[in-house]
Amino acid sequence: MARAKKTLPNKPFDATTKILVETNPKEWLEFLGFQATEYELVSADLSTVTTDADRIIKVKKPKPFVLHQEFQASHERRFPDRCLRYNVLTEEKHKIPVHTAAILLRRSVDPKGKFTGYLERKDAEGNIYLTFKYQVIRLWEIPVEAIFAGGLALLPLALLSDISATTPETVVREMEARLEQSSVPQESQNLLMTSAFILAGLTYEAETIERLFQGVRQMKESSTYQLILKEGRAEGVVQGEAVGQVQGAQNFLLLIGGGRFGVPNAEITQRVQAINSIETLEAIGKRLLVAESWAELLATPQ
Repeated sequence: MARAKKTLPNKPFDATTKILVETNPKEWLEFLGFQATEYELVSADLSTVTTDADRIIKVKKPKPFVLHQEFQASHERRFPDRCLRYNVLTEEKHKIPVHTAAILLRRSVDPKGKFTGYLERKDAEGNIYLTFKYQVIRLWEIPVEAIFAGGLALLPLALLSDISATTPETVVREMEARLEQSSVPQESQNLLMTSAFILAGLTYEAETIERLFQGVRQMKESSTYQLILKEGRAEGVVQGEAVGQVQGAQNFLLLIGGGRFGVPNAEITQRVQAINSIETLEAIGKRLLVAESWAELLATPQ
């Protein structure tokens, strides 16, 4: 099984996981062990520190609380500290209890198992004055059967889970079959399979990914995916910095934007490719979940 050799940044994986949570928040609540009869996806903007948490679901019934999900694709020594910061800021904003779930997307995020779900703060004398408890999900330890037993919004995680009892080829075909048997619109099917394609870049080599998804109907019918392949930029989506951060960010906007707003025409494609600032591309990318059209997305102040 060919595994990815390079350490990849969280982008474009961050935005992909955020879109998956938006697809069906209830399925993510259930995956993390919660039941809710009334809930809403709320803004993750914690503007007091000019930053965003990954995804926040506000549960209203039966008991009010906020589920804060933080997806992590690369190693970050102080990642638990960031989770604590977001947890505190989220509680301050919503005034109800906050549960933080850290979803680790691959083994290299925590190779030594140091993220225990507990973070302690000690004073100068070594006395503990604060204990923060958070949930840790190591995706590579979750049996793929558990992913398939969940909702469709979880399907793109299947290749990142424990597939030791099967093969990547079988997993992809099962994903394809489940989507074909579902009642979700074709555009949603294409978006979910394309998300799986992107996330697979965390674990597999580009050549392996292209082979795994070759012939998958949802990929054939994803116009944006075909556009990227035609222009020879698929590797830029999978490997990010391998062909340059700017080009990778441009490709990601075209891919995910195509899943949300429809395949970009020549004018839209040219406008995106004309943006050479990584900061501007990231600012636009942050609006992928709130914009309603290509026009609104590209109207983001630059």
